[in-house]
Amino acid sequence: MRLATIADLRRLSELRDEHCVSIIMPTTGVGAEYDKNRIRFKTLLGRAEKALEERGVSGKDSREILGQAQALEGERPFWKACTRGLAVYSAPGIFLTYRLPFETEERAEVGERFIIRPLIRLVAREDRYLLLALGLGDNRLFEATPHSIREIPAENLPRGISDTLRYDVFEKHLQGHATARATGSGARMTFHGHGSSKEVRRSQVRRYVTDVAEKISELLAEETAPLVVATLPHLLPDFRDACGYPHLAEESVEVDPGHMEIEELHRRSLESAKAVFGRELDRALERYGNSAAAAEATSDAGQVVLAASDGRVDTLLLDNEARIHGKHFPDRHEVEVHEEPDGDDTDLVDLAAMKTLLQGGRVLALPRERMPNREPIAAILRY
Repeated sequence: MRLATIADLRRLSELRDEHCVSIIMPTTGVGAEYDKNRIRFKTLLGRAEKALEERGVSGKDSREILGQAQALEGERPFWKACTRGLAVYSAPGIFLTYRLPFETEERAEVGERFIIRPLIRLVAREDRYLLLALGLGDNRLFEATPHSIREIPAENLPRGISDTLRYDVFEKHLQGHATARATGSGARMTFHGHGSSKEVRRSQVRRYVTDVAEKISELLAEETAPLVVATLPHLLPDFRDACGYPHLAEESVEVDPGHMEIEELHRRSLESAKAVFGRELDRALERYGNSAAAAEATSDAGQVVLAASDGRVDTLLLDNEARIHGKHFPDRHEVEVHEEPDGDDTDLVDLAAMKTLLQGGRVLALPRERMPNREPIAAILRY
C-alpha cells in the first residue's frame, strides 16, 4: 500500500491498454470482520478473470496480468488493516493498491482505461493531510483524514538520526539504547550526549533534520495536501528552514512523537489540520470574490470544465458530495450538462478535479452552503 499521488493519477489516467483491470470495493473495519473483505475481493477477482477470458486472453496471460492481485488475496495481514474502501489496479507491468477512507461502490471491470474516480476523490476530494512524526530515533510519515490515519512506507526517508550519520562520527559522541516503540515494529533508539560539545551535537542534529526535510520535499514533489509536523519544538526551526514543500502547514504538534500512540498523534494533528483547512477555505473564498469581480472566476459548470481542460484553473472549489452528469467534447471545446445521467455520461466534477490537479492547480472541498452562489463547482482562473 502506498501514498496516492498526482503522479499516480497522471500515470493511471494516461495509460491505454485493452487489459486494464480495476477492482473497486467497500471494506469493513478491522477485527473479526476482516475475512469478509478478503472473500469479497476473491469474488471480484473471479469476475475480472472471467472478463479477461471473454476477451480472449489466455490463461497464462491472465495469470501475468492478475498474478500480484491473486497473491494479495492470500495476504491475511493486508485484510486486517482495511479502512472503508479499496481500489486495486492491475495491467501488464502495473499493480497498485489504495485504501480509501470513504465508502465506494463495488466494481470489477476490464477495459482500455482504469476506473480512476476513487483515486481522484482520494487525491482531491477529501480533507486529506500528511503527518510527519519527526523524532531523533523514530521518523514516520502518515496519510490522514478526519476519520482515518495510516502509515506510508517511505524507503528513502531516514528512520532516525543514525541513518543520516551512518554511525561514523555519531557513535563517538552519542550512545543509544533501545526502548519499546509506542506502536509499530522494531525498537526506538533514545540517544544521550557523551564526550562531545553541545555545538557538535547540535550540528549532527541539524544535519539529520535537514536530511529529513530534503527527502520529504523530494518524496512529496507532486503532492498538494497540507503537511503537519509532529516533533519536539527545538527540531522544528531547522526543519522549516530546509523543507522545500510548498504546502507545509504553519501549525505543528509539539510533542515527542516516538512516545505517542498513532491514535493520539491523529487526534493531536487533526486540530492543526482543521485550522489549515479552515484558513485555506477562507482565503480561497475571499480570492474567489475578488476574482469574480474582475471576471476571473466562474461557477458555471460547463465553463469550469472547459477552463480546467485548458489548464486555466488556479483553484477549484467543489461540493464534496456533488456529481454533475454530462459530456466533454475536447475536439469541439464544448461541454453538455445533463439534469439526469445519460448512459456513458462523465462526472464533470471529477473530470474538472482531475484536469486541475494534473495541470498544477489546487482543489478544495467545501460544504454546499459555503460554495459560491451555492453551486456545486466553481473556479478561480489563472487568466
